[in-house]
Amino acid sequence: MLDPSHILLGTEDGLLMFDCLEEGVHKMGEKKVTHLERWENMIVYMGQKHKCPCVIHTSLIAPKQDLDAGSVKVADARSCHLITMGTASNILYLCTTNRKKVSLFEIQIKKMNYSKLKEFSAPHNIQLVRLLSGHLYVGYVSGVMKFGLQGDVMPLKLVSGDDLTLGFIRVNDLNCLGCVELNSGKKEYLLCFHMLAVYVDESGKRSRKEELIWHSTPYDIVYSDPYLLIFTECCVEIYHVPSAHWMQNVPIRKARSLNRMGSLIQLSEGAFSLVYLRKHGTEDELHMKRVGRSRATTKIGGNRPLISGPIDFRHEQHIGLDEHSTGMVTSHSMQAGLNQTGSDAYPVLKSTQSIHTNMSTHGSGSEPASEGGH
Repeated sequence: MLDPSHILLGTEDGLLMFDCLEEGVHKMGEKKVTHLERWENMIVYMGQKHKCPCVIHTSLIAPKQDLDAGSVKVADARSCHLITMGTASNILYLCTTNRKKVSLFEIQIKKMNYSKLKEFSAPHNIQLVRLLSGHLYVGYVSGVMKFGLQGDVMPLKLVSGDDLTLGFIRVNDLNCLGCVELNSGKKEYLLCFHMLAVYVDESGKRSRKEELIWHSTPYDIVYSDPYLLIFTECCVEIYHVPSAHWMQNVPIRKARSLNRMGSLIQLSEGAFSLVYLRKHGTEDELHMKRVGRSRATTKIGGNRPLISGPIDFRHEQHIGLDEHSTGMVTSHSMQAGLNQTGSDAYPVLKSTQSIHTNMSTHGSGSEPASEGGH
């Protein structure tokens, strides 16, 4: 989101600005854009025109504006495959990756220049890179490393070989999709892989016995404090990170987050559609035209049953949370549920109108139901 009424989109046709109020689209002149990210008042994008990261201030982005004139082009990071940006000690950092190599740059936006600070190496091809609280987090298969931005501090491995309870991560080649630094008063992290997420301390050992187990295999994970958004083929799962509780599933299929907060979501099915999500009780960050449109809201949290009571359905079976649980399903119990029900561990609901006709094929063909009865 560029501002409350404009959205910047990186597309096959180039960099586009969408006006939410006028519902108009302005092309910004760039060719195919492969990366677009915002950090505070800065935008970093990369496209086929320059094939390197370009950093520009949001105030310089406007229709018919020459982006090349106001952007810093980081030529030393050509053909990188992951990019992230962040600030620490009033310094704007840009981090890029190429296979196992990580490069760190300082962006001097006023001088229209940059300088390369250092390079790091990871044990495997890099799948995730994040700048959080003055540190660089690099994720790869079955592991995450924490690097310091300044000085020659030794990196920390956040999956320790000394913790036998984390051995299943090291031997199962789990893809790294996310890393969350918790504000719990102690140095604690949530490491997110494609099968589950674990809580660890700075020594890389388990800090909690709970694990977050996904109902379906995710292809993207986004953290919007204090919620974790898990993007899967059938829905968006939402977890409360401090308490390690599953909150609900939002029934939108094949969705993809367009920003690092998960507030702007693209729907892949059918015509191009955008969904704007905001936390309940917060002000809208985006002003959209609502004439002739319906607005759907889903409240997260509150005292409510885990599954609402649909009028024409009865509860056949349930895999996951129950009213007596502490809010988490262990990896052992979830695995048992997966062995019994398949890959989608959802509550199974069946229409009472079809029970007599489908009695001979009990449990087959029933669609997973999202939480909340929507």
